[in-house]
Amino acid sequence: IRQKLDFQNFPVARAKADIISFIGLSVENTLCISLWPFYVALFVLTGSAYAQLGIMISIAVLASIYTAHVAGRLLDTHSGVKLLRLSTLVNASLHLIRPFVQTIVPAYGVSVLNEVVTNGYRIPYTKGMYAAADDYPGFRIVYIVMLEAMGSIAKGTAWFLLAVCSTAFGSRQAMNIGFLLAAFASLLIMSERFPALRQKSTIKS
Repeated sequence: IRQKLDFQNFPVARAKADIISFIGLSVENTLCISLWPFYVALFVLTGSAYAQLGIMISIAVLASIYTAHVAGRLLDTHSGVKLLRLSTLVNASLHLIRPFVQTIVPAYGVSVLNEVVTNGYRIPYTKGMYAAADDYPGFRIVYIVMLEAMGSIAKGTAWFLLAVCSTAFGSRQAMNIGFLLAAFASLLIMSERFPALRQKSTIKS
């Protein structure tokens, strides 16, 4: 309250790994959330595409609710690094598979598995990020704002590049490039160095 935010003296070099990983998280999230439904609606679904897409998303959300609980329990009893890294690797692999999805059954499978692995890295990442903010006394808000600002710049840049690719190569090719970019961004998430994820919790399940 009534704090004067000091961006000039914020130790950017110390937060470099966090900034890079958050850029990866931001780009992966925006491409996954927006690009995949468009791809499925345009190139996979036939007939009542909106109804089918709604059913697919609903099933994925149900899977997300359940796996969020599982991921939370794992995080409470173990260090979060292994969970985060395994989830990001599987997630990157899913992005590489997406351009080859042409029928509804694989689309459902990719969507559900995506929700599972997204919780697997997003929950520990959020814990690690907000715990790291406490390591910057006097700069907590600046730290969060810095991450969000860099993430937003990265998201805008990614969509601009895809718009250029769409004009040059067509929509489907641009989406395929977007999935490749999302896979790379997913791997960037592993550049985090959050101390909180490297400490085993004493909470018992």
